[in-house]
Amino acid sequence: MQITYSLQNEDFLVHQLYIASQSERVKKKRTQSTFIPPVVYILIGMYLAYRYQTFVPLALFGGLGILWYLLYPKYEKMRYRKHYWNFIKDNFQEKVNVAGTIIFESEHVKMFDHATESKTSISEIKYAVNLPNHYLIRFKGSQVLIIPKKEVKSETEFFQYFTSKNIEIKDELNWEWK
Repeated sequence: MQITYSLQNEDFLVHQLYIASQSERVKKKRTQSTFIPPVVYILIGMYLAYRYQTFVPLALFGGLGILWYLLYPKYEKMRYRKHYWNFIKDNFQEKVNVAGTIIFESEHVKMFDHATESKTSISEIKYAVNLPNHYLIRFKGSQVLIIPKKEVKSETEFFQYFTSKNIEIKDELNWEWK
């Protein structure tokens, strides 16, 4: 099976955001930044309400905490997207709009572009991820192959190749950056 494709900035962005969404460290950081500040605001409001015997500080700081909880996740989603977009513009521009070819053979995966050629054993593939518009093929180590679905002529043949090699396919069709 042979696939010829070229990647755009958006393809790299989907990959980066997917990897971030799977990272335990990023999940923990995002959860903490969503929940800790509102709790702190409410506790400050409770302390001030007790200290001055009025509920105005609790209402103000409680409202601020609620606003943080409702609005900060949307801001953080945009901030991560912008961060990775700038990272891609700085580090992957030489790979954007470069035609490449992947050939899936019985024992190897061959990858070509205008400047490089590589051959990797099938045993080096850890798993494949089926995203809404992309396939990600994760190799042992940190290398990932990004394949836009629009470039795959036969999804059935694509899946059969991986299942025949006993390579796990993670079905993430409902994934989206949140």
